[in-house]
Amino acid sequence: MTDTPPPHVDATPPAPAAPVATAEGPRGPCGPKVAVKLPVIGAPRPARPVAKSKVGKWRAIVLISVHLVFAVHLAYWLGGKDGGVRATLTPVEPSESMATLEVGAVNAGFVFFSLALLSTLVFGRFFCGWGCHVVALQDWCGWGMKKLGVHPKPFRSRLLLWAPLLLALYMFVWPTVRRDVLVPLLGEDINRDGYKATLVTGLQESLLLRDLNGDGRVSRAGEPGDFVPGVSEAAVGRDLNGNGSTADVLPEYAELPLWMGRAAPMPGFKPHFLTEDFWATFAHWSIAIPFLAICGFVTVYFLGAKAFCTYGCPYGGFFAPLDRLSPVRIRVNDNCNGCGHCTAVCTSNVRVHEEVRDYGAVVDPGCMKCLDCISVCPTDALRVGLGAPGLLTRPLDPDSPALAAARSHAQKRYDLSLREELAIAAVFVFFFLGYRGMYSAVPLLMAMGIAMVLAFMVHKSWRLLLDRNVRAPFWQLKRDGRLRPAGVFFLAATAALSALGVQGLATKVAYWKGESIAARLTRTDESWQAAGSRYQPTPRDTADAKAAIAAIKFAGAIGDGGIAFLTSPAQHERLSYLHAYVGENAEAERHLADLVNGTAPKAEWLAPLLAFYAARNAPFEEQAAHLRALEKRWPRNELPTVFLVDLYGGAQRIPEAITIVNEGLQRFPKSAALRERLALGLWARGRPEDVEKAIAAMQIAVENEPTVQRWGMLSQMLQRAGRASEAMAADAKARDLAGQQRSLHGNPGQTTG
Repeated sequence: MTDTPPPHVDATPPAPAAPVATAEGPRGPCGPKVAVKLPVIGAPRPARPVAKSKVGKWRAIVLISVHLVFAVHLAYWLGGKDGGVRATLTPVEPSESMATLEVGAVNAGFVFFSLALLSTLVFGRFFCGWGCHVVALQDWCGWGMKKLGVHPKPFRSRLLLWAPLLLALYMFVWPTVRRDVLVPLLGEDINRDGYKATLVTGLQESLLLRDLNGDGRVSRAGEPGDFVPGVSEAAVGRDLNGNGSTADVLPEYAELPLWMGRAAPMPGFKPHFLTEDFWATFAHWSIAIPFLAICGFVTVYFLGAKAFCTYGCPYGGFFAPLDRLSPVRIRVNDNCNGCGHCTAVCTSNVRVHEEVRDYGAVVDPGCMKCLDCISVCPTDALRVGLGAPGLLTRPLDPDSPALAAARSHAQKRYDLSLREELAIAAVFVFFFLGYRGMYSAVPLLMAMGIAMVLAFMVHKSWRLLLDRNVRAPFWQLKRDGRLRPAGVFFLAATAALSALGVQGLATKVAYWKGESIAARLTRTDESWQAAGSRYQPTPRDTADAKAAIAAIKFAGAIGDGGIAFLTSPAQHERLSYLHAYVGENAEAERHLADLVNGTAPKAEWLAPLLAFYAARNAPFEEQAAHLRALEKRWPRNELPTVFLVDLYGGAQRIPEAITIVNEGLQRFPKSAALRERLALGLWARGRPEDVEKAIAAMQIAVENEPTVQRWGMLSQMLQRAGRASEAMAADAKARDLAGQQRSLHGNPGQTTG
């Protein structure tokens, strides 16, 4: 470190005899001209060079320890003997709080996030500086770049500062507002099943299955006489409330837009601190590595230290306002001489020397309490202390010229004009929507990082077309009106990434359009099962289904007639349903096969796939071979084995089914579904020695995963085995569980929240 202070820090002691030269440059690609103080020959120099932070190594040790604890947690989960994993603590990740707020599952992430918010309210943003793994990643990337001679410059924006708060509200507040405020205002619990949310038609699927017209058919939106979408005028006089009144319930029932989706009532809070699927909410390594690279290296390189914290972190959207209420702050005493060493070492982009000079404390909510500023202060003027919160801290001298100059300079520090910021904010939102959920792979925070960087790149590319000289951030892109090789590469990269974002948004809009059309279709169980032989859609339903197919195919892979590189799992699922709806079973089966081959199978996908096999009389060997292939493709998924057992059992090949069950239980010893099928297979064999084995297997299935159906089957087995008292106890368990499940949906005749 040299004696010369960084150019953005006024490190000259406030002595009247110190002459200062001011150099002003023309307006360039980074915004309006600003005054930069330069050292002058003969001027007094700082008493000593800026010291190295004494707490940096301790903070590094703490942050590394955070990652070591995570590694130990992951190793413990993977080190189990039961199927390769064991039950462990749910992820200690703030995003897990979303599950608590939406479905009531109180997990470790919710407790941790609550404690982090509380600690920030009391102590300020110490958690961000000392406990966040993304901060550790950014600091490590910044440290590495500085070792290579690259010093990231912060990109300063007014509007993008609001992105973390808006994202935090979307993640943690919007679901509750939608469920508990909007749905009760816009909808009625017409079905009396506890559900208020609807599809775009404005009604639950189960209600659409009713013959509301009394003419032998299901009511259809858009037909003559409809009063509200999906319900004919004749239905308005029905006593849908079950209270003896035929008041105008339906006219008051407004439809919810498709993007609001369903909103089931809150089932109540319940503990969920252990899980056997620890990685379920984390991205695959093929996404996690690029995500960490973008949120760490790329954002720091283009936008400066702590860039993701500043413009992309939703948790920071809550931490920053809470920090304004904290009484614990960096404070100053009379020893301060305004040397600026504190600002020079701050990695949170806080003007520490100006804050303590004007307010007596650091009031900027971006301060993450790294304590570097305290450790390098040559006069021991800074400390952590109690006092008025930042929100209530007023300037020491409101009329101070230095304060006025600092405020004026703060406005000039922004890299863009307000008009440019509005344009860049629009670009940011556009690419965030385009990249979020792209190919069912790009997570929300990764989309934030990409949108941040791409907005910056679009801005710089625009300046490349207008200005004679452009540099961003460490390469000369254009000089004297001529593009340099780095500028050509920069433009090409911006164009490619922008095109990918446009493609992502176009496919998303096309998919939403297809879903909106599909929502008009009459829902029946037969339309999903095997081929439409029991259900013939009306001509208008057929036309709507084919229009929805065309829109969703446009959002799919090029091979499927779309513009994307691949068809997402959601698109495969919808296309399979729609093709089945109009009787195009071969296409429906193909999409389901592609779905289960490319995505971990679910029961709602495997069941119709086997139904399609049965509808075309596919050979038994073909069906078994596909399920065997899925077992190898998804070795940690028990469903292919479960359906393989059902396939053999349905063909009355009981001994082989039992063999497959026993093989499956070696890989999934806690599988209640396989235990249940073992019990049924042994019971079906009917040998006396198998009866007790069947009962024991069903008892284990009930212990591992109790359901009303399993308690009922156990009761029947015990009854037939002559164990009447145990059978009665099992039947009572089944009744109790059924009652608990009904209570989650509210009492009939009452509207639940």
